[in-house]
Amino acid sequence: MPTFSISERVHWVGALDWNLRDFHGLYCPRGGSYNAYLVRGRKAAVIDTVYAPFAGVFLDHLHELINLRDISYIIANHAESDHSGALPELLEVAPQAKVVCTARCREMLKACYNLPDACFQVVKNGDTLDLEGATLLFFEVPLVHWPETMFTYLVEDQVLFPCDFLGAQMASLPFFADEVPGLLTEARDYYAFLMRAYSKAALAGVTRVREIAPRIIAPSHGPVWRDGGEEILAAYERWSTAPEQNLVVVAYATMWGGTEAMARAIAEGAGQGGAKVKLYQLGATPVSRILGDILEARAVALGTPTFVGGIHPSVVGLLPFLSMIGPKGKQALAFGTAGWAGGGARKLWKELQELGLNLLEEVPESRFVPGPDEKKRLQELGYTLARG
Repeated sequence: MPTFSISERVHWVGALDWNLRDFHGLYCPRGGSYNAYLVRGRKAAVIDTVYAPFAGVFLDHLHELINLRDISYIIANHAESDHSGALPELLEVAPQAKVVCTARCREMLKACYNLPDACFQVVKNGDTLDLEGATLLFFEVPLVHWPETMFTYLVEDQVLFPCDFLGAQMASLPFFADEVPGLLTEARDYYAFLMRAYSKAALAGVTRVREIAPRIIAPSHGPVWRDGGEEILAAYERWSTAPEQNLVVVAYATMWGGTEAMARAIAEGAGQGGAKVKLYQLGATPVSRILGDILEARAVALGTPTFVGGIHPSVVGLLPFLSMIGPKGKQALAFGTAGWAGGGARKLWKELQELGLNLLEEVPESRFVPGPDEKKRLQELGYTLARG
C-alpha cells in the first residue's frame, strides 16, 4: 500500500498485514494494520512506528516522502511493540531524532530496547511541540489502554492521533472509515477485547476527544475517521455504559451432540420470545467474536458437557474473557449434559454467579441427550431469557 495524505501536513506511512488472523487472541478476519504518520511543518515528526516485522515497509514509506536525516522527532504514544517495534531501526537511520513520550513510556521503551536517556524528550499533559508551522499538543490518557498511553493532536489540521483508542485491528483499501463496510463490528470486537476492562478510562477518553473536537481521528490500528468520528465516539459511549440490545447469545461446548441439542432448544425458545439469537459452538468460532456479541447481549446461556467431573476446557477458557467485559446483571442460564456422572453444569452455574450474572435458578442437565419433555422445558427457559 502506498503512502497517502490524510490532511495538509499529515501522511500515513504505516503497514498493512493482510495475513494477520490472531492479535493476542483477537480474531482478525480482515487482517491488521500498524498505522504510523509523518507530520511536517518546517520540522518533521513521525507519530509512532510499526511492528518490527514491517520495519522495512515503514522505512520505505518514509523514504518516499522525506530524507530520514530531516526527521526531528519520533512521537511514542504507546510503548507496546506493535507501535514501537521499528523504533530501533528508525533511530539507526535517523539518530538525530528525539523520542518524545511520557515519563512512564520512556521507562517502558528503555526496558524494551535498552535505549539511553539521551534519546528521549519527556512531555506531560498539556505540553506542546513546535514543528515550525505545525503544533503538536499532548494529552496523557492512562489506561486507554495501557497506563502510559498518550494522545497527540495536530492543532493546525485538527488531526487527533489517539493511539489504540477508537481503532480496529483490520487492513483495508481504501483506508477511510466512511468507505469501509462493516467497520463498526470489527471496532466493537476490538473494544471488547482491549478496552472494555477499562471502561471508565474509555469514557474519560471519549470526553477528552469531545473536548478536543478533532476534524480527523487517525488511530494506530484501522481506518481513519475523517468526519470527526461521531459514530465511533457514540459507539464507545454505548459499549462502555449500556451496550445491551434485545439479543440472546447461546454458547456451548459439545462432545457427542447432546449439549448442542440442548443449546438449539434454548435458542429456539429465545427466538420465540422475540429476541435476536446467536448460537455458537465454542472452538468453532473465535472467542473474541463471541465476546463482542455477549457484550451487546441482554442475556446469555452457556452450556457444558460434564468433563472429568467438571466444566469442559473450552468453556473454562471463555470465563476469563467473559470477566473482562463486566457481564454483571445480564440474564443468564447454565446448562449441560451428564454421562455416567454429572455436575459440570452446576459448577458452571457457580462460576457465572461469581461473575455477577443474574442466573436462572434452574440448571438443566440432560443425561447424554435431552428427551422430548426436556427439549420443551429448554425452549421454555430460552423464552424466559428472551422476555427478561
